[in-house]
Amino acid sequence: MGGPVSLWDQNFTHGGSGTVADGIGLVCIHGVGVAGYRDDETSRRFERSHEFGIFGFNATHAGYSALMSFVMESEPALDVRRDNATSPPPDIEQFSPELESDTASRLRIGNLVAGVFHLVQSIVFLLIVTDFDLPVTTSFATDDPALLQGAPPAEILFDFRLGYGVAAFSFLSAFFHFFVATVGRRTYERALAHSQNPFRWIEYSLSSSVMIVLLVMLLGEYDVGALIAIAGVNASMILFGWLMERSNTPGAGNTDWYPFVFGCIAGIVPWIVAAIYFAGALGNAEEAVPPWVWGIFITIFLLFNVFAINQFLQYKTVGKWRSYPFGEGIYIALSLIAKSALMWQVYLGTVR
Repeated sequence: MGGPVSLWDQNFTHGGSGTVADGIGLVCIHGVGVAGYRDDETSRRFERSHEFGIFGFNATHAGYSALMSFVMESEPALDVRRDNATSPPPDIEQFSPELESDTASRLRIGNLVAGVFHLVQSIVFLLIVTDFDLPVTTSFATDDPALLQGAPPAEILFDFRLGYGVAAFSFLSAFFHFFVATVGRRTYERALAHSQNPFRWIEYSLSSSVMIVLLVMLLGEYDVGALIAIAGVNASMILFGWLMERSNTPGAGNTDWYPFVFGCIAGIVPWIVAAIYFAGALGNAEEAVPPWVWGIFITIFLLFNVFAINQFLQYKTVGKWRSYPFGEGIYIALSLIAKSALMWQVYLGTVR
């Protein structure tokens, strides 16, 4: 069955030859390859267009399909081996699942509402944000490592205005919510019909990485190299979640849990770093970890783990999670709650 998008990676055959050069005409309609007629001239035109990367009806459609083929996994390829080249093409609708209109409408409203909340919060936050800065530091070698006595002195690269980072992750969420509710709506809904949402993982890989970096900075980790590494590991965790969706269909059986497990392993690393700095700061002085930082540490840790639980329940098809769009709605709500919690805890903690 063809997915919502496809590239020239399917193996369409005619009479067992397995090549396009044999003269099979191919038309790509909504990602479903349909072999229907034998036409040498059409085949030659198709091969020439294939050389220039034009896979659909025109270059614009092909470029969009190429992009979507990267962000969204196609369904298993439709086997279109046909002994009679004049036989009619398969029914397109049979191979193109659609999201129910009521469900699509509810999710669109949910995305619009969440987008408005994220956007308004971001703007308000920027208007009232305090001049609370934290240093971003590094230390470079000053001598032969074998002769070095003690750690190199730390240097401040720049001061980072924490409020800008907080507004950034909320703006990112607003952008993606509005995108899937407007110009990207059709692709988003086709993806949901195939139990996928690539846009969610792209957004999370950016916004949640900013969030975890801000958290460890509040706990005393300022080294630029460590901050970059933490962001990268967190993004890897999110991309494993995306891979989980690309590799599996909820309720289909034989679920491959490796991406989920590997994502959990990657995801715990930033929290180990955070815990080390949390405990170290408490060891220095209790006031080094004020109550509002305690609150951020605990709430964000719990909420980050609820995201993983949501995906776990989707692939275990527990109760209402048998419906993939139900889990999508939970993701929308969780994202809004987690980002709002971090944003306003930072504000209440830093306002003086």
